[in-house]
Amino acid sequence: MRFADFSFALKLRGVMILVAIALGSLAITNLLSLYETMMNDRKVTLQYVVDQSASILENYAQRAKSGEFSDTEAKELALKTLSTQRFDGNNYVFVTERDGMVIMHPTAKQIVGKHASVIKDPSGGTPIADLAKVAQNPEGGFVSYVWPDPNSKKDAPKLAFGKLASDWNLMVAAGIYTDDVEAAFWKNATTDIIALFI
Repeated sequence: MRFADFSFALKLRGVMILVAIALGSLAITNLLSLYETMMNDRKVTLQYVVDQSASILENYAQRAKSGEFSDTEAKELALKTLSTQRFDGNNYVFVTERDGMVIMHPTAKQIVGKHASVIKDPSGGTPIADLAKVAQNPEGGFVSYVWPDPNSKKDAPKLAFGKLASDWNLMVAAGIYTDDVEAAFWKNATTDIIALFI
């Protein structure tokens, strides 16, 4: 059967279906692009914060080597400096030994001195241990997990970046909640679905 043999109504419906598919594909592409852009912004922020924090550790390590401080004093001062750092509101950095032993965490003092393998998120994952593992890469690495949000008191998705600071062989890491990214994604998705349906 040729296209010309179809009735006008069927032809019109076919065109409408093709237009709907095209609009749906465009909406999906735009949504995925929005999500990726927002997540990339979070990644750039985390990398910048961690790189700056690692440079602070390395600076104190060099000052210890020059004799300005003892190694112990320099490390204590460096960790104290990092414990006061905040970015994008109340986000912070924390530090572990290379193997994942937590030596500084400004908001969860109860996990300091614990090994990352016993620190679990609400889903049962071991995000700090995972960070210690990906931090072995020269460029560091990212880990996604779930962590209680102190503002909402609910578990929320979080993205973290960890990297080794060369001199003391410590891992510096920082995390940022990504629930706002997901909220923006679904808000736009809902709007697009309604528009497409109409």
